[in-house]
Formats: sequence, C-alpha cells, structure tokens
Amino acid sequence: MAERERAIKENFKEKLAEAKLEIAQLKNDLKEVVKREVALLKLFDAREKAITKFAETWQKKELAKLQRVAAPKKRRGRPRKASS
Repeated sequence: MAERERAIKENFKEKLAEAKLEIAQLKNDLKEVVKREVALLKLFDAREKAITKFAETWQKKELAKLQRVAAPKKRRGRPRKASS
C-alpha cells in the first residue's frame, strides 16, 4: 500500500511540475502578446493622428483654392478711357 501511495505522490509531483512549467510558459506568452498589443495600439494611434493631420491640411488647401477661384478678379491692363 505504501508503495502505491509513493507512486501516486510521484506521479502527482510530476504532473504538478509539468503544470507549473506550462503556466510559466503561458505567462511569458501573455507578456509578449500584451507587449505586442501595446506597440500596435501606439502604431494605430500615430497613424490616426497622421491621417487627421493630413486631412486637415488638405482641406485647408482645397478651401483656399476654392476661395481664390470664387473671389472677384482684379482687372489688369491699361485703364479704360471714360466716355463722356
């Protein structure tokens, strides 16, 4: 009976050691995934800011173009004689 109990305890210790190793590996994997997620979030945030900045700049340029086109144009050339 004692031999059987010893074998069960050994088997349990082996399984426990395997489980601890697996938990440690999973913790490392989780740490790497979290680190990658943080990096991706920073990348997406920077991308979003760049797109917003580009859109604002482009919109300002296009509005300025439209305002120039819509503004009354100055006449150039020689002045006209007044007809009296």
